[in-house]
Amino acid sequence: MCKKHVYQLFMEVLRQYIETTIGEDVQFENLEAAQKAKLPFYLSQTYQLFAAHLYNHELIFAKLIDTDSFTVSQSTNNLLKLNSLLNKPIVLVLDEIASYNRLRLIDKRVNFIVPGKQMFLPELFVDLRESFAKTQPEQQKQTLTPSSQFLLLFHLLNQDSKWHIEEKTFKDFAERLSYTAMSITKAAENLRQLDLITTAGEKEKYIRFKHDKMELWSQLEEQDLWKTPVLKQIYLDELPPNAVTLFSNTSALPEYSDVNPSRQEFLAMDKNNFYSLKKSNALIETNANEGRYCLEIWKYNPVLLANLVQDENSVVDPLSLYLCLKSETDERIEMVLEQIKKKFLW
Repeated sequence: MCKKHVYQLFMEVLRQYIETTIGEDVQFENLEAAQKAKLPFYLSQTYQLFAAHLYNHELIFAKLIDTDSFTVSQSTNNLLKLNSLLNKPIVLVLDEIASYNRLRLIDKRVNFIVPGKQMFLPELFVDLRESFAKTQPEQQKQTLTPSSQFLLLFHLLNQDSKWHIEEKTFKDFAERLSYTAMSITKAAENLRQLDLITTAGEKEKYIRFKHDKMELWSQLEEQDLWKTPVLKQIYLDELPPNAVTLFSNTSALPEYSDVNPSRQEFLAMDKNNFYSLKKSNALIETNANEGRYCLEIWKYNPVLLANLVQDENSVVDPLSLYLCLKSETDERIEMVLEQIKKKFLW
């Protein structure tokens, strides 16, 4: 197996570990050429470097290439140098680590992750260990993963009597929702741990919800489990021709109320579409502050949910819109959100 493929497999393991542990979906990207150009040879040969967003912070993940050469003091100095050059928090990623070295990294307040063992990110106030997971199972249960939330919203919005969700197998879900069978299995297990569903069947698995739709929504709100679907926002003045977007945020309000849209135009895009466009350099002059379009990168595909509500979809679904705007304090928006709940849930 080639070295590039090995790294891709490892980063997928890391991505799944982060999502399973803290419920955040991260996407890793190679460093931009301008960032790579800043690095001295010894650092580019010591680490495989990836950029990603976590809790709205842009981080650089530094995967140590040769674990046999690991020392705490050298790693600490290298990460400080990377931080000064790239001006981003650096997270050391290791396949494994001896317990005494793990304690020394913690003592030095170094961000690091050992997939399956420990995640220590003092800059983000995260400290999750293997032993912590065993002694505090209830705390890990209080997280809804993006795929689990997508599954719940699909259930709440689905009005197709020919596609009753409790009559469909995990395999049916994977085909209909464009997820892998493993992702559906993990989403169902997450919902089962949260005591929202049970599962039935031996060879073929089925979902059984414990509450009707109205009670299910209320349970999730009371436990503060619903999360915004927005992974991050960027601004740009021009959209590439193959961008798949829907009106979102305050730009979607006219679809569900008589409230006028905001002057800023908001558009939602599936993260996979975004990363594909970014990889092909199709997104021009993006920035974090202003532009004709505010592009919301979503943790799940907004088009699949919008299709459940309207035939010719131009705006995001009403429940995801609710989750985007639920923390707003504008009285007009609060009234619209209440109207959405009454129309699509009660």
